[in-house]
Parts: sequence; structure tokens; C-alpha cells
Amino acid sequence: MNAFKIFGLPEQFEVGDIDKKYYELFKTNEQASLNAAYKILKDPISRAKLLCELNGYTKANNEIAKQALQGKLEQNLSNIEEHIFAAAQAQYWSATWHWLQVLGYVKRMRKGSS
Repeated sequence: MNAFKIFGLPEQFEVGDIDKKYYELFKTNEQASLNAAYKILKDPISRAKLLCELNGYTKANNEIAKQALQGKLEQNLSNIEEHIFAAAQAQYWSATWHWLQVLGYVKRMRKGSS
């Protein structure tokens, strides 16, 4: 599903006032797909992941994430998210995809160590 098409938005990280657009579309669209698209566009991580997928980065490469971390699990998740947002805003999809993989790896490792 392309959430950007459902909302009539360009495929870019910045989506503007997504809440306002949602309420405008709510009256005229099928709610299930609109709600699913809204959930994706509202969350910056989900939005970045969708943009990566739309730009051809669909296969997870956990090896890259492992190499990038190598004992650096103390990294703050917000720093990783900042990298994701910056790369997505610059439309640098390979970097965005890389940082999404790092984020997923760190979350899995933290979950496993708790």
C-alpha cells in the first residue's frame, strides 16, 4: 500500500499537517485503507521505512547493522532516529534503510539483554 497516494501527497519525508489532511479525507474515503495509511504517515519511522521500500530498499541487511554497531549498543536510540530522519529528509534512501536496520538491531539486542 502506498500511503502517500492514498493521501494525495508527494513521496517525501515531510508530510506537513497530516492530521488536518486525515480529517479532510475521512469523509470521502474508505476508512480501513485511510486509517492504515494515516498510521504509517503519522509515525516518522514507518514513513521512512515506506519511503525506502518505494525507492527499492526492501531487503533487510542485518549484517550491515551488526558491522555498524560492533559493541556500540550504548548508542542512544534517539540518536539513531535522528540519523533516520536526516537521511529521509535528504532523500538518501540507502542511508535511511541502513539506519532503520541499525534501529531494529539495537532494539532486538536490548530486548534480548533485558
